[in-house]
Amino acid sequence: DDEISHTGETVTIDLTEYSGIVKLGFYGESRAGGGDVDWFVTNVGVREIEYFTATFNVKDVDNNDILDATVTLDGETLTAAPYVFEDLLFGSYDYSVSKPGYVAVTGSIDIEDEDVVVDVVLLESFTVAFTVTAGANPVVMANIDIYDDADDQVAALVTDADGEASLLLPAGTYTYDVFAVGFDLLENQDFTIVDEDLT
Repeated sequence: DDEISHTGETVTIDLTEYSGIVKLGFYGESRAGGGDVDWFVTNVGVREIEYFTATFNVKDVDNNDILDATVTLDGETLTAAPYVFEDLLFGSYDYSVSKPGYVAVTGSIDIEDEDVVVDVVLLESFTVAFTVTAGANPVVMANIDIYDDADDQVAALVTDADGEASLLLPAGTYTYDVFAVGFDLLENQDFTIVDEDLT
């Protein structure tokens, strides 16, 4: 039932449900009134499909194992260790690792010709809450850009109807800029997260 839609297309047929002798048939037809069409099939081969595993080791900054993280790879989710994904084919896969109270980690892996082991370190997260006001009035739709100590942007927030916005960040030193239509730019403000939430 696999249709080759144009010349030169490579078609792969999964034969895992078959055993013994398997016969392949090819059928082609031309459009009405198109006359005779020459066609040919080349490079027919059968190979065993190799499967691989991806194992995730999830730890905190003190190198303690985190056994109850949520790890998602290619639509499959595991919520308890060991985080081992099996029957993976050659290719690239996106993953995410999260746990309440920690900053989520996302990334991708490439599987080529061997099993893959991924080491993930989850950083404890803290809530940073912003309130932007003009006098006693909240400033709606204010843009807040946040940068880490390497001056890389780590977040972009927009305040709500109460002039508020918040996010989770790991411990560290940050700077931020605030811009809103009709107001002067406020830039290079800094804050440091040690071991508690900030407002």
